Amino acid sequence: MKKNSIIKKIISSVSLFALVLGSFSLAFTPTAYADAPNWNTTGDYVVNMQFEGSDYFHDMSLTQDSVGALSGDGGSPVGANVYTWAITSGLVDGDAINITANYTATPDAVTPQTVLTLSGVIAPDGSMSGTWADNYQGGTRTGAFMTTSGHAVAYPENSPYVVTNMATNITSTDATLNGTNGASVATGHSFWASLSPFATTSTTMPTGVYSTIDLGALSANATFSALLSSVVGLPAITADTPYYFVAWSNVDGTWYPGDVKTFTTSTTITDGTIGGEVTGGATTGTLSVTSIETVDSTGTADGTFGNGWKYVFNVTLPSNEAHLSMKFSDWMLTGGSSTMPVANNMRISSAQANNSNATVLITAANSYSTPTLNMVTDLNPTLDGIQVKVLVETAIPVNSVNGSYTTSYGVKTN
Repeated sequence: MKKNSIIKKIISSVSLFALVLGSFSLAFTPTAYADAPNWNTTGDYVVNMQFEGSDYFHDMSLTQDSVGALSGDGGSPVGANVYTWAITSGLVDGDAINITANYTATPDAVTPQTVLTLSGVIAPDGSMSGTWADNYQGGTRTGAFMTTSGHAVAYPENSPYVVTNMATNITSTDATLNGTNGASVATGHSFWASLSPFATTSTTMPTGVYSTIDLGALSANATFSALLSSVVGLPAITADTPYYFVAWSNVDGTWYPGDVKTFTTSTTITDGTIGGEVTGGATTGTLSVTSIETVDSTGTADGTFGNGWKYVFNVTLPSNEAHLSMKFSDWMLTGGSSTMPVANNMRISSAQANNSNATVLITAANSYSTPTLNMVTDLNPTLDGIQVKVLVETAIPVNSVNGSYTTSYGVKTN
């Protein structure tokens, strides 16, 4: 019987921000244009794909450009994707939406390649419904689908489809505002920003709303950006503060707005330290975590892995113990009494495992994950043992308390 090797360490402190990403519908009635979308579907959704009388809920994340082309991904079950898929083509045309995607996990959905299609319509409230089909294992499956959360946003009447994209590079003192011009050449473009929600029913700025200068001409479908700090007259930017903004473009002498977006500036992040002891091991290579790479230590409390924390563990396994599992304690708020449960909010995966990089969900605190990750690839055969990378992802539950959290972890091989 092989001896298990166990590591226990403490993950460094990470910061959590319950950033609410939203949008505000404009007070216009959408008008259909030939070969153009009536809706901006960019955002996160939960989709119920019904099959033979049962409900199968999928996460779906969409990104739409100004002419309606779609990209994105999804998977099931919701919040703990095991079966995952990536969009290969998609289009919003008027009120219609069509998506084609290839499954990327698990192996049975990849070999032979399972292709998923969704064909539906967008209702006046921004919800979607229609039919889906796939060719899982060479067969034919089909059923109805409908979104159960997330909504598309109607474009303003007569808009050339300027789109306000989500802010990026958000810090405690600045952010990048983003937009995409529509299918018409623009003679000017700009951003409005404010500390409070506002309407764009008039081109006259409301009180408390500020603008960048006219940023100049744009070609059709061009993306554009400006710093929040470049907005003229905006009060000094402060940490942990909601801001609202909208992109504008000037087409044929008329200014058109996108939809209003919001984001929250970050708070200061204090880095922590890690430490611990390694016991056990094998004669060829000793189990150890050689380093931990922080991919993303700032997350949004929306219950999705896509907007949560991500770490990459660089691990050495004994050469005769290629099966790896991990455990974690519930996350604890630093300086407070709040906890964040591990169960169904954490998962691990590895490109060096034999399961095509599929994720393994952590289903209970302080319990080792199952099934194990069976490592079949060594990233550096010149070193003792087996060198692998393990991606650790955390979904932050909705309504989690803002702050810095820590957890302890264990790594086991056999």
